[in-house]
Amino acid sequence: MKKLHFLMIAIALCGLTSCNKLKPQTPATKQPPAATDSKSTEGDNKTKESPKPQVDKATAAFQASLSQERLPVQNSGKWGYSDGAGKIVIKPQFDLVFEFSEDMAVVQKNEKWGYIDKKGKLVIKPQFNQALAFSNGLAPVQIGEKWGYIDNTGNIIIKPQFDEALPFSEGLAVVQIGDKKGYINKTGNVVIKPQFDEALPFVQGLAAVHKQNQQGYIDSSGSFIVDPQPAHTIPDSGGGKKPGKKNK
Repeated sequence: MKKLHFLMIAIALCGLTSCNKLKPQTPATKQPPAATDSKSTEGDNKTKESPKPQVDKATAAFQASLSQERLPVQNSGKWGYSDGAGKIVIKPQFDLVFEFSEDMAVVQKNEKWGYIDKKGKLVIKPQFNQALAFSNGLAPVQIGEKWGYIDNTGNIIIKPQFDEALPFSEGLAVVQIGDKKGYINKTGNVVIKPQFDEALPFVQGLAAVHKQNQQGYIDSSGSFIVDPQPAHTIPDSGGGKKPGKKNK
């Protein structure tokens, strides 16, 4: 139940993300920007200048942006990616996928999680029990029963030691030790000690936290900016989306 609760929170946060990503997405039909005629006046004669050069540049830029998009798609029970125009660019071959974040996406194959680049190449082979999207240059991964963080080459930067972990946001990440949550920095040092029942990632310098049936907002030093009040009176900060797909 505890694991399911954590994963449900991760899915909700995903919105850095993030992530309504497990569902096949049919790209909306996009139209290139419309061209506008420009007029020039020479004496009493008005002549229309051909907008064609601008149309060509705008169309090329639009098509280039579509080709760089990567949207999760499902076919015959497997997941891959299409570009913004709906063309399959990474063939469906994975059991589950996340959306791309920092040019990498989390994918599952044979019950293990790894990372691919935008060409579909496995850059970090599937080896983790669970994994989340990259943010601030690091990604949380579960090895055995504990969570730690890797860089984009797969090297472990913060050793697995946490019971739960979320992606970094504004240089800090939510981690859980025992049944309490706090925050670490990118070197793995605890900067706000685990003391909260629930905690969300930082957004614009503030994070919503829940403690003993009360909720408030803290700054990056852990000081309350909005004093704790009964939880139902303070709205969700809406922060800390998890980049990538919905979590497992």
